[in-house]
Amino acid sequence: MRTRYCAVVSMLVLAGILLSGCSGPPPFSEPIERTRITNALDAWVDGVERYDIDAMAGDAVLAPHFTLVMSEAGYTYTKDVRRLRAELEADRAWQETFREHEGYVMRLDIDGVLGIPGDLAYSRDPVDAWAVSFAGATKASATSFFEVFEKSTYVPLRRSDSGSIDIEFTKTSAGWKMSEMHIRFGSSFYGLEPAHAGAVEDGPAGEAAGLRGVGFGMGKLSTTSI
Repeated sequence: MRTRYCAVVSMLVLAGILLSGCSGPPPFSEPIERTRITNALDAWVDGVERYDIDAMAGDAVLAPHFTLVMSEAGYTYTKDVRRLRAELEADRAWQETFREHEGYVMRLDIDGVLGIPGDLAYSRDPVDAWAVSFAGATKASATSFFEVFEKSTYVPLRRSDSGSIDIEFTKTSAGWKMSEMHIRFGSSFYGLEPAHAGAVEDGPAGEAAGLRGVGFGMGKLSTTSI
Protein backbone atom coordinates (compact mmCIF):
# COMPACT_ATOMS: atom_id res chain seq x y z
CA MET A 1 0.00 0.00 0.00
CA ARG A 2 2.83 2.41 0.90
CA THR A 3 4.56 1.67 -2.42
CA ARG A 4 1.38 2.49 -4.36
CA TYR A 5 0.94 5.70 -2.35
CA CYS A 6 4.50 6.83 -3.12
CA ALA A 7 4.01 6.08 -6.82
CA VAL A 8 0.83 8.16 -6.93
CA VAL A 9 2.53 11.07 -5.13
CA SER A 10 5.49 10.90 -7.52
CA MET A 11 3.18 11.03 -10.54
CA LEU A 12 1.33 14.02 -9.12
CA VAL A 13 4.60 15.86 -8.44
CA LEU A 14 5.81 15.14 -11.98
CA ALA A 15 2.53 16.34 -13.47
CA GLY A 16 2.76 19.55 -11.43
CA ILE A 17 6.27 20.21 -12.67
CA LEU A 18 5.28 19.69 -16.30
CA LEU A 19 2.17 21.86 -16.02
CA SER A 20 4.08 24.67 -14.32
CA GLY A 21 6.67 24.77 -17.05
CA CYS A 22 9.50 23.76 -14.74
CA SER A 23 10.68 20.86 -16.86
CA GLY A 24 13.67 22.86 -18.07
CA PRO A 25 14.37 25.54 -20.68
CA PRO A 26 13.26 24.99 -24.27
CA PRO A 27 15.92 23.68 -26.65
CA PHE A 28 18.18 26.24 -28.31
CA SER A 29 16.98 27.22 -31.78
CA GLU A 30 19.50 29.24 -33.79
CA PRO A 31 16.95 30.61 -36.31
CA ILE A 32 14.66 31.80 -33.51
CA GLU A 33 17.48 33.40 -31.52
CA ARG A 34 18.94 34.98 -34.66
CA THR A 35 15.59 36.65 -35.33
CA ARG A 36 15.39 37.91 -31.76
CA ILE A 37 18.88 39.41 -31.92
CA THR A 38 18.27 40.94 -35.34
CA ASN A 39 15.06 42.55 -34.09
CA ALA A 40 16.94 43.91 -31.07
CA LEU A 41 19.65 45.33 -33.34
CA ASP A 42 17.14 47.00 -35.65
CA ALA A 43 15.42 48.53 -32.61
CA TRP A 44 18.79 49.85 -31.43
CA VAL A 45 19.42 51.47 -34.84
CA ASP A 46 15.98 53.08 -34.71
CA GLY A 47 16.77 54.38 -31.23
CA VAL A 48 20.03 55.95 -32.40
CA GLU A 49 18.29 57.62 -35.34
CA ARG A 50 15.54 59.05 -33.13
CA TYR A 51 17.81 59.70 -30.13
CA ASP A 52 15.66 57.50 -27.91
CA ILE A 53 17.92 56.81 -24.93
CA ASP A 54 15.89 53.87 -23.62
CA ALA A 55 15.93 52.22 -27.04
CA MET A 56 19.68 52.59 -27.52
CA ALA A 57 21.03 52.38 -23.98
CA GLY A 58 18.24 51.26 -21.63
CA ASP A 59 18.35 48.41 -19.11
CA ALA A 60 16.55 46.13 -21.57
CA VAL A 61 19.28 46.77 -24.18
CA LEU A 62 22.62 46.93 -22.36
CA ALA A 63 24.02 44.50 -19.82
CA PRO A 64 25.20 46.06 -16.53
CA HIS A 65 28.84 45.40 -17.50
CA PHE A 66 28.44 46.82 -21.03
CA THR A 67 31.52 48.50 -22.50
CA LEU A 68 31.63 50.78 -25.54
CA VAL A 69 34.94 51.08 -27.39
CA MET A 70 35.28 53.67 -30.17
CA SER A 71 38.32 53.81 -32.43
CA GLU A 72 39.33 56.50 -34.91
CA ALA A 73 42.60 57.75 -36.43
CA GLY A 74 44.74 55.84 -33.95
CA TYR A 75 42.74 56.92 -30.89
CA THR A 76 40.61 54.65 -28.71
CA TYR A 77 37.86 55.78 -26.33
CA THR A 78 36.23 53.47 -23.79
CA LYS A 79 32.96 54.13 -21.99
CA ASP A 80 31.05 52.11 -19.42
CA VAL A 81 27.28 52.16 -19.00
CA ARG A 82 27.30 54.98 -16.48
CA ARG A 83 29.39 57.32 -18.61
CA LEU A 84 27.52 56.50 -21.81
CA ARG A 85 24.08 57.16 -20.31
CA ALA A 86 25.28 60.33 -18.58
CA GLU A 87 26.56 61.70 -21.87
CA LEU A 88 23.38 60.79 -23.72
CA GLU A 89 21.22 62.43 -21.05
CA ALA A 90 23.35 65.57 -21.03
CA ASP A 91 22.92 65.91 -24.79
CA ARG A 92 19.20 65.07 -24.88
CA ALA A 93 17.82 68.64 -24.82
CA TRP A 94 20.12 69.81 -27.62
CA GLN A 95 19.30 66.74 -29.74
CA GLU A 96 15.55 67.22 -29.33
CA THR A 97 15.79 70.93 -30.15
CA PHE A 98 17.98 70.27 -33.20
CA ARG A 99 15.46 67.76 -34.52
CA GLU A 100 12.43 69.94 -33.86
CA HIS A 101 13.70 73.35 -34.94
CA GLU A 102 16.47 72.56 -37.43
CA GLY A 103 14.78 69.59 -39.15
CA TYR A 104 17.66 67.28 -38.36
CA VAL A 105 17.32 63.70 -39.62
CA MET A 106 19.84 60.86 -39.39
CA ARG A 107 19.95 57.49 -41.12
CA LEU A 108 22.32 54.91 -39.60
CA ASP A 109 22.53 52.51 -42.53
CA ILE A 110 23.79 49.04 -41.63
CA ASP A 111 25.53 47.31 -44.55
CA GLY A 112 26.82 43.77 -44.91
CA VAL A 113 28.39 41.25 -47.24
CA LEU A 114 25.59 38.66 -47.18
CA GLY A 115 23.93 39.85 -50.37
CA ILE A 116 20.63 40.81 -48.76
CA PRO A 117 18.29 42.31 -51.39
CA GLY A 118 18.12 46.09 -51.18
CA ASP A 119 21.33 46.44 -49.15
CA LEU A 120 23.58 48.91 -51.03
CA ALA A 121 27.11 50.07 -50.38
CA TYR A 122 27.87 53.80 -50.50
CA SER A 123 24.18 54.56 -50.79
CA ARG A 124 21.39 55.20 -48.33
CA ASP A 125 18.90 52.33 -48.21
CA PRO A 126 16.23 51.08 -45.76
CA VAL A 127 17.81 47.64 -45.25
CA ASP A 128 19.89 46.78 -42.17
CA ALA A 129 22.15 43.83 -42.97
CA TRP A 130 23.58 42.35 -39.76
CA ALA A 131 25.71 39.19 -39.68
CA VAL A 132 24.89 37.26 -36.49
CA SER A 133 26.86 34.28 -35.17
CA PHE A 134 26.65 32.17 -32.02
CA ALA A 135 29.16 30.76 -29.54
CA GLY A 136 26.78 28.50 -27.67
CA ALA A 137 23.28 29.12 -26.36
CA THR A 138 24.09 32.24 -24.31
CA LYS A 139 26.77 34.03 -26.32
CA ALA A 140 26.41 35.70 -29.70
CA SER A 141 27.99 38.40 -31.82
CA ALA A 142 26.85 40.72 -34.59
CA THR A 143 29.02 42.49 -37.14
CA SER A 144 28.35 45.02 -39.87
CA PHE A 145 29.65 47.96 -41.80
CA PHE A 146 27.82 51.25 -41.39
CA GLU A 147 27.18 54.57 -43.07
CA VAL A 148 25.73 57.71 -41.51
CA PHE A 149 23.56 59.99 -43.63
CA GLU A 150 22.45 63.35 -42.21
CA LYS A 151 20.52 66.41 -43.20
CA SER A 152 18.96 69.46 -41.61
CA THR A 153 16.94 72.44 -42.75
CA TYR A 154 20.03 74.25 -43.99
CA VAL A 155 22.27 71.29 -44.86
CA PRO A 156 21.32 68.91 -47.70
CA LEU A 157 21.55 65.17 -47.25
CA ARG A 158 25.14 64.00 -47.08
CA ARG A 159 27.08 60.85 -46.23
CA SER A 160 29.01 62.01 -43.20
CA ASP A 161 30.51 58.86 -41.73
CA SER A 162 31.38 55.21 -42.28
CA GLY A 163 33.10 52.34 -40.53
CA SER A 164 32.32 49.05 -38.83
CA ILE A 165 30.43 47.87 -35.77
CA ASP A 166 31.04 44.69 -33.75
CA ILE A 167 28.69 43.79 -30.90
CA GLU A 168 28.88 41.01 -28.31
CA PHE A 169 25.65 39.67 -26.78
CA THR A 170 24.90 37.74 -23.60
CA LYS A 171 21.60 35.96 -23.07
CA THR A 172 20.03 36.70 -19.69
CA SER A 173 16.73 35.76 -18.06
CA ALA A 174 15.35 38.96 -19.62
CA GLY A 175 16.60 38.11 -23.12
CA TRP A 176 19.64 39.04 -25.19
CA LYS A 177 21.60 42.10 -24.04
CA MET A 178 24.63 43.86 -25.49
CA SER A 179 27.73 43.27 -23.38
CA GLU A 180 30.32 45.00 -25.58
CA MET A 181 30.34 47.19 -28.68
CA HIS A 182 33.29 48.29 -30.79
CA ILE A 183 32.70 51.08 -33.32
CA ARG A 184 35.56 51.75 -35.72
CA PHE A 185 35.19 55.05 -37.55
CA GLY A 186 36.84 55.73 -40.88
CA SER A 187 36.76 54.76 -44.53
CA SER A 188 39.41 52.06 -44.10
CA PHE A 189 37.01 50.12 -41.86
CA TYR A 190 34.16 50.33 -44.34
CA GLY A 191 35.21 47.25 -46.27
CA LEU A 192 32.73 47.40 -49.14
CA GLU A 193 33.00 48.42 -52.75
CA PRO A 194 30.55 50.96 -54.21
CA ALA A 195 27.41 49.41 -55.65
CA HIS A 196 28.03 51.35 -58.85
CA ALA A 197 30.14 54.29 -59.97
CA GLY A 198 27.45 56.89 -59.28
CA ALA A 199 26.49 55.67 -55.82
CA VAL A 200 28.87 57.80 -53.76
CA GLU A 201 26.92 60.75 -52.36
CA ASP A 202 29.65 62.66 -50.54
CA GLY A 203 32.61 60.34 -50.42
CA PRO A 204 33.78 58.28 -47.44
CA ALA A 205 34.49 60.08 -44.20
CA GLY A 206 38.11 60.99 -43.54
CA GLU A 207 40.27 59.02 -41.14
CA ALA A 208 41.22 62.13 -39.15
CA ALA A 209 37.71 63.39 -38.51
CA GLY A 210 38.63 64.42 -34.98
CA LEU A 211 37.72 63.30 -31.49
CA ARG A 212 34.31 61.73 -31.04
CA GLY A 213 31.64 63.50 -29.06
CA VAL A 214 29.10 62.21 -26.63
CA GLY A 215 27.25 58.92 -26.62
CA PHE A 216 27.92 56.57 -29.51
CA GLY A 217 29.73 59.27 -31.50
CA MET A 218 27.29 59.04 -34.41
CA GLY A 219 26.47 62.17 -36.38
CA LYS A 220 28.54 65.23 -37.22
CA LEU A 221 26.00 67.87 -38.17
CA SER A 222 25.32 70.67 -35.72
CA THR A 223 24.00 74.18 -35.76
CA THR A 224 27.55 75.27 -36.62
CA SER A 225 27.22 73.39 -39.94
CA ILE A 226 24.79 76.01 -41.24
